Amino acid sequence: MPSCKERFLAIFPRRLQVIFMLFLGLLIIFGMRTEIGLALLKMNQNLLNVTFFIPAHNDSSSAVKEYLLKEHLVPNHARIKSLITIRHGGSIEARVTFQTIRWSSLMIGFIEAGFFMGYLVCSIPSGVIANLTSGHRLLGIVWMIICALNMLIPLVAIGGEDRQGRLLEDGHPNISFALIFIIRILQGMGESVVYPCVHEMLRWWAPQNEKARLVSLCFFGVFSGPIFGYPLSGLLIWRHGWESPFYFFGAIGLFWGIVWLATISAKPSKDCFITEEEKTFIREPAEKRTQNICDIPWRSIFTSLPVWAIVAANFARNWLYQFTFTGLPQFLNDVQKHEQRLAHNASTATGLTPAELGNYMLIPYACMAFLTLIGGVVSDLVISKNLLNVGHTRKLINTLGYGITLSCLTILCLIHSFVATLILLSLALGCIGFGTSAYAVNQLDIAPAYAGIIMGISNGIATFAGVFSTMIAQRLVHHGSRAIQGWIHFLILTIAIQLFCLLIFLIFASGEQQQWAKVPTEIQVEELEPAPLTTDPKKME
Repeated sequence: MPSCKERFLAIFPRRLQVIFMLFLGLLIIFGMRTEIGLALLKMNQNLLNVTFFIPAHNDSSSAVKEYLLKEHLVPNHARIKSLITIRHGGSIEARVTFQTIRWSSLMIGFIEAGFFMGYLVCSIPSGVIANLTSGHRLLGIVWMIICALNMLIPLVAIGGEDRQGRLLEDGHPNISFALIFIIRILQGMGESVVYPCVHEMLRWWAPQNEKARLVSLCFFGVFSGPIFGYPLSGLLIWRHGWESPFYFFGAIGLFWGIVWLATISAKPSKDCFITEEEKTFIREPAEKRTQNICDIPWRSIFTSLPVWAIVAANFARNWLYQFTFTGLPQFLNDVQKHEQRLAHNASTATGLTPAELGNYMLIPYACMAFLTLIGGVVSDLVISKNLLNVGHTRKLINTLGYGITLSCLTILCLIHSFVATLILLSLALGCIGFGTSAYAVNQLDIAPAYAGIIMGISNGIATFAGVFSTMIAQRLVHHGSRAIQGWIHFLILTIAIQLFCLLIFLIFASGEQQQWAKVPTEIQVEELEPAPLTTDPKKME
């Protein structure tokens, strides 16, 4: 009779446990990315309704501001942006809009881009390190460092609270800005390790006939992170302040890192929980791990057209996807304000709260997560049924996904309804996920031994997309009644980039292992006991 362990492994094989842990880790990391966009909105647009008594002869705006600061109803270091007062007999009702952190739009743009700058610096070295060392251990350690840095952000930004719960005034806004900028760069440098290490793990744990499915399941966490992250961050900010998501995601990320290092092994042959049957089924790749950086075929990698096809697809995806973490909340907010102005024929509008934004942001990412899984299943089905070869399958899935995205973005330039915008954005991002299931596994097709390195190169170059899309959007969009025109210009630029990258992948992508990617195999020689010596002529024949 099989033991409990054997029954559990039959239902939930060890390879699925590893993939599930990778899924959870990516969910936490990408859920963590959602906090910064909502937190920045909250820092710079706090609303306060308060009623208090003030002498009738002293109800000027300056007197009201002085009272708010004296009673610590507004933080000492905050900047009051607008103040509306209404007198009711001997009391005053005040509606105040204030900035918690005194950062300019340029400072906020740098904080948003700082992550991508750090990512860019270390992306290629990270791919090499993941290939030369144990991606498993590196992944766990770096993950924990990223989460610890995340918990430092609110402490550095506001400097804590006093015993009465009142905010302390920080020294100068430029000091907190500089420290946050450095932390964001360090977080980007750390996250540059994640994708190469994940691909290094997938290289050992994903069998050939389940590759696209398991890769899609693993990267389902990338798109599921925002599904949980946006509504959860919005709720935490609404209930406990903008600092709370940083502590929450940091804490659960640290816990994940401890569990990962304690329970997961780098490859099946080193795992103490896997069954022999599953170990045989997985069939570890026979290629030796590269031992020297000089052994890596750098020239062949950088001159390979299929590699550049992967880079192009990744660049197009990053341009739109990375922008969503910081720019999409502001875009949806501006569309809602524009619709309110048109409906009420007014010059001002309130927009959306962080909690509302968090709930609305869930929808596009839910579509992306769902269609990413569908893309992986469809790819495996087409290949297993011999309907198309691997290369043509990857091109078909990528073209369908990116092509529909282009159509949605084009229509988005022509309409400004909030509901229609949300529907089109959801479909556009969902189809980006569908197309991602093609290029994300393609480096394992063309160069399995160097998949981590190619992913590092691809992510490094594609990081420019994240940096440029964030900063260009900040440059093009002028907040206020003219914001929508700026967003239209940004969408037109996005359409051109998506179309160009789609054509590059369609023309140059491949599904065959490249000649330069074939490395010597490890031949295991079984040691045999020496046969006893004999002098019998018959036995010697």
